[in-house]
Amino acid sequence: MILMLLDRDMKPQNVLLNKSKDALVADLGTVRLAATKDRVNVIGEEQRQFLLNEKLKLFERCSDPETGGANVNQTHKSINATGVTAALGTPAYMAPEQTWSEEYSFPVDVWSYGCTLVRLFTLRDIYASGYGIRELMYAVAHNELRPIEVQIEDVPHSDVLDVINDCLQFQGNKRPSFKDIEQRLKNALDKCVMASSDSGVKTEREKERRKIMDIKKARRIKRREERERKEERKEERKEERKEEASEEEKGGEKKKKKKKKK
Repeated sequence: MILMLLDRDMKPQNVLLNKSKDALVADLGTVRLAATKDRVNVIGEEQRQFLLNEKLKLFERCSDPETGGANVNQTHKSINATGVTAALGTPAYMAPEQTWSEEYSFPVDVWSYGCTLVRLFTLRDIYASGYGIRELMYAVAHNELRPIEVQIEDVPHSDVLDVINDCLQFQGNKRPSFKDIEQRLKNALDKCVMASSDSGVKTEREKERRKIMDIKKARRIKRREERERKEERKEERKEERKEEASEEEKGGEKKKKKKKKK
C-alpha cells in the first residue's frame, strides 16, 4: 500500500544535502495523509473569508514570513478543521488555497516547490519586501500578489522556467503533478547536457581547426622567409659581380695607362 502524503511545509530551509549531494526533504513534522479529493472550491466566499481571517490571526505572532513559526499544537486548537485544513506551513511558501484553511491536496506542495525553485534560481526573497504576515497571506489568497518573476537568464534552460511558472498557477488543478515535474526537469537537464556536449565537440573541433591553421600559417611564413633569403643572396651575388666587374675595369684601365707611359 502506497501512502499519499503531503509535506505542507516545503521550503529551502527544509531541504538538506548529504555527502553525495542528494537533496533530502527534512523536518517532516507537518506531514499528513492527503485528502482523497481536492475540495478547494466547495465552500462559499463568506466562509472562506472567515477561515482566512482566523488563520491570519494565528500567524500574526510570526515576525518573519520566510521562517513561519506557528506552534503546531496551538494551530490544531485554534482552527478545528477536517483532514489537512489546519493552519500549517510557512506563510511565504503557502499556496493560496492553503491560506483558506480548506481541504487541499498535492497542489499545495507543488506551489511550495515552485517558490523554492524561485528562491534557488534568483537567490532573492520570493516576494517583494514590505509585507507583513497579514498583508502577505491576504494578497496571496486573493491572487493580488505573486512571487517575483524568474528571468530566462536565471535558469539553465527555458523548460525550467516553464516548470516554475506552471507550479505557481493560482488554481491548484492547473499545476502539474510531481511526476510530470520530475520528467520535465529531467528532459531539461538532458538538453543542457547535450548542448554542453555539442559545445565541447565544437570547441575541440575549433581547437583542431585553429591548430591546423597555425601550422599552415607557420609554413607560409617559413616559405616566405626562405624566398626572401634567396632574393637577398641573389642581390648579394649581383653586388659581388658588379664589384668584381668594377675591379676588372679598374685593373684594365691601369694596364692601358702603363702602356701609354712606355
